[in-house]
Amino acid sequence: YTAGVIDALATTADAAARSDKLLLLELLTPVVKAWPSEWCLEANKWAMQVLGGYGYTQDFPLEQLYRDARPNMIYEGTSGVQALDLLGRKASMGGGAALKLLGAAVAEDVAAARAAG
Repeated sequence: YTAGVIDALATTADAAARSDKLLLLELLTPVVKAWPSEWCLEANKWAMQVLGGYGYTQDFPLEQLYRDARPNMIYEGTSGVQALDLLGRKASMGGGAALKLLGAAVAEDVAAARAAG
């Protein structure tokens, strides 16, 4: 979804629409940074569990994937920092305008899904 917002921001000529897309992008950036850094590592941990711990051997790439995913939390900042950024700054900027835009986009998608059956 965020990639679509970036594409729309790059291709939209209307200043108001660009402003809305920029607000959405600013709101979603902490989520986009925190979610993969947490859950990629978790997915690798579960993959090793599926192999019964055998994933630590060099027969499968899980060991390397785990080592590669571990520093992501450090590179992207801690999840706590991203949460503080999201709730402390991004959610309240512009009087909650970004949250209202996201809520409207979600409501639009829900309505489209209901109409589609």
